[in-house]
Amino acid sequence: MKPSQQPIAITLIDLGKVDELALQTQSAVLDDQERQRWQRLRQPLHQRRFLAAHVALRYVLADWLGSKAEQLAFAAGEYGKPGLRDAGIDFSFSHSGDWALLAIGPDALGIDIEALIDRPSERLAQQVLNPDELAQWSSLAEAERSPALTDAWTAREALLKADGGGLRWDLQRARIPSQLPGWAEIRGQQRNWWLQKLSAPPGFAACLATGEPVEPPTTYRFNWQTLQPEPT
Repeated sequence: MKPSQQPIAITLIDLGKVDELALQTQSAVLDDQERQRWQRLRQPLHQRRFLAAHVALRYVLADWLGSKAEQLAFAAGEYGKPGLRDAGIDFSFSHSGDWALLAIGPDALGIDIEALIDRPSERLAQQVLNPDELAQWSSLAEAERSPALTDAWTAREALLKADGGGLRWDLQRARIPSQLPGWAEIRGQQRNWWLQKLSAPPGFAACLATGEPVEPPTTYRFNWQTLQPEPT
């Protein structure tokens, strides 16, 4: 199948590279629900990361749509997937530690970024992998198990977000190809998803799920000085 020419933009956001005072000032762009979620967090580090993530999310989406960050109106789908009202685009957002990834495109998609799983256990692998994958994972050398399980986890999380069904299905219902990019399926559903690994900062893994094969996405990095995504 020929890759789609529809544009998809990926923006990498460094949640730790922002001036604290400037970040507090930018909190004005949040809506009431976002502000309540931010203020409910107890740990200062989690507060800062949440605030940075949602400020950057609004500015990148506003840049894409030619709108203002504070004017964006979010709405949850049937199963809780975040979206924008009457925008005609889909987006997916993920953050882990001090890094976040935002994918924007014209059709359903999902993205995930995760820190490498430290000392992955057999018990965790059993919760994530189907029996065939588990057997293959168990045969890996110890040093290969962490990146392999993290890749499997990010692929499933990207599928969950693209599907929009939240926790309607367990992780083992997903069948992931042994090599990416490639088609993945969710047992019991007719629609398949195209998965591809994305570049990620050292110590992290990332994956993108789309409804059809796509050209390598255009990648950007969020600039905290200009509050805009810039080509990498």
